[in-house]
Amino acid sequence: MSLIVMICIYRFVFTRYLIYRIKEMLTSFTHSPHHQSNYNHQIH
Repeated sequence: MSLIVMICIYRFVFTRYLIYRIKEMLTSFTHSPHHQSNYNHQIH
């Protein structure tokens, strides 16, 4: 029983960590200077 609980907790923490890393990658990608300059160029 405790092993199953540990596995569930581990998977939950691992999933949270993956989501955090993916969001961090996405924010760094969208806020990169090159992408931002292209975005400004399209507006003007």
